[in-house]
Amino acid sequence: MAIHNKSHNNSARMSLNKIRKDDNLKHKTASDFEVPNEIKLLHRITDCNDFLKQVPDNSIQLICIDPPYNLELAGWDSYDNYIEWASKWLDEAYRVLSDNGSMVIFGGIQFRDVKSGDLLDIIQYVRKNTKFKLINTIIWYYKNGMSAHRFFANRHEEVIWLTKSNDYYFDLDSVRVPYSEEDLKVALKDKRLNPENSCPPFWETLSNCRMLINILIIFLMRLSHTFYLYQFL
Repeated sequence: MAIHNKSHNNSARMSLNKIRKDDNLKHKTASDFEVPNEIKLLHRITDCNDFLKQVPDNSIQLICIDPPYNLELAGWDSYDNYIEWASKWLDEAYRVLSDNGSMVIFGGIQFRDVKSGDLLDIIQYVRKNTKFKLINTIIWYYKNGMSAHRFFANRHEEVIWLTKSNDYYFDLDSVRVPYSEEDLKVALKDKRLNPENSCPPFWETLSNCRMLINILIIFLMRLSHTFYLYQFL
């Protein structure tokens, strides 16, 4: 007698799964939220560390930060130890952020010494000293930027997206840009979109393996100055 697992049809389990889904944000979209009739904006010019200390724990859903880059453009943009200063608002931001909240930090990668600091320093501090989760590194591309003479001028900026848990809100459909009819025709011509091309033929797989092994052999020969002879198929 065959025994089949019917747990997926169990009404109690289905109810628990629905409750679990309703309690988290993973599967929610913009249509699941009410748009407020009135939006209040608070604009306050003060030291962010002083302001954050006045905010209750777990009360903020989104924090967006574009901190000074320590380029010494002015007094507010000069720190003897960048990460020592940044760690103060990073710790406070973790405290005030809700369990399903997100924090986005704009920055750059131009580290030269402990004084300068950059996003790499921030990421390292976050990994070692907080429970933040790094969800994404986002590239903001722009055509016009500051000119440079001693290095390639930047035409992009790095952004990191941090959360406190895996139960964060992300609605990709809200930010998608629809295909135009012309772009859609071009996209559908892409062979990679054809399911028949998703799994390469067996002989093609073997050919790719042969190529990779030959590359590895050449690398080993150059590394050890020893000749190896290997025949694959």
